[in-house]
Amino acid sequence: MSDEAARRRVTVHDVARAAGVSLATVDRVLNGRPGVRAATAEKVEEAIKSLGFSRDLNASLMARSRDLSVVFFIPDGSNEFMDALAEAVTRRVGQALSDRMHLSTERIRALDTGALAAGLDALDPRTCDCAVIVTSEEPDILAAVDSATRRGIAVMTLVSDLPGSNRRHFIGVDNVAAGRTAASLLGRFLPQGGTVAVIAGSLHLRDHLEAPRRFSSDSLCRFFQYRATRPLRGPR
Repeated sequence: MSDEAARRRVTVHDVARAAGVSLATVDRVLNGRPGVRAATAEKVEEAIKSLGFSRDLNASLMARSRDLSVVFFIPDGSNEFMDALAEAVTRRVGQALSDRMHLSTERIRALDTGALAAGLDALDPRTCDCAVIVTSEEPDILAAVDSATRRGIAVMTLVSDLPGSNRRHFIGVDNVAAGRTAASLLGRFLPQGGTVAVIAGSLHLRDHLEAPRRFSSDSLCRFFQYRATRPLRGPR
């Protein structure tokens, strides 16, 4: 690619030409809409990567007849972390308006999957573009996520993932890596072996489940036995 071409911003037209598809197909892939064969979608993704295409959100929003609407479903209750998440969304409301995005928050009773599923089912794609959810992995939630996706609403999981669903993206830490790190550190703290108790809030939440699984099965845990029968011994 010449210096002049490198300076020119890559557009969807460039992606379409490189992938050998129509602009409509590129648009479907970018927006996660159905109707594109897996092999075709892969060509588009490869073109995006090779060209270094970066979507211009402002230009995309200008082409729309309305602003982007995003709703966050966050558990309610006494969890300070969830309260902090809700407050962070509220602080961004004003700034997001300048980018033509409307942010709102719905507080759902913690682990009430029925209420969350009902909330997702009630979303209208004419007024909602994206739902960000914190939830456990239950059949009614998976069904609601898939239904919202089919209606054209992008669903993103926050903190705890739903890899078996049609959610668009996951926002959070790699809990498997976190568990591996914890195992490595405790292996150093307990060089002579010991007993470790792992406390989780709920094993219905994937983020609470993945880390302990990696923690207990990782080869870095060979320094100690994983049992919950005696108190945790600290570093010596």
